[in-house]
Amino acid sequence: MLFKEKLNFRVRISSVEEINISADELVRKLLKISETENVCLLDSCGVNHLDSHLLVAGIKPLEILEIRNKDAEETLEIFNQKLADNFAGIFTISYDFGLKLENINRRKKEFSTFPEPDIFLAIFDCLIIHDYDTNKT
Repeated sequence: MLFKEKLNFRVRISSVEEINISADELVRKLLKISETENVCLLDSCGVNHLDSHLLVAGIKPLEILEIRNKDAEETLEIFNQKLADNFAGIFTISYDFGLKLENINRRKKEFSTFPEPDIFLAIFDCLIIHDYDTNKT
């Protein structure tokens, strides 16, 4: 069964340095960097829905994984192993993976779609975080 035991992950932050930059300027610079480097960016855009208030970015990932398996448990096992390596990660989980976790049959789509991994995971040794609530980066 999925999620049988509670996982005890602790975040280890070796150092934090405040950068004097606005969210808009940070995004502009990240987009410029993305012309030549891999950049991952998750941004709540300051919309405070369900307590989301962060912009999280990573540059030059150490590893990028697109995890796909017929078995949801195998996907979760790989995901958990990668997150246990004490690096930061930015990830997305597909809607179809949620269906797979719940053993719900996928409906045929009336339009063409791009193949999407169950989980996209980018591993970083450092992240940039902007907090819209405090306006600090």
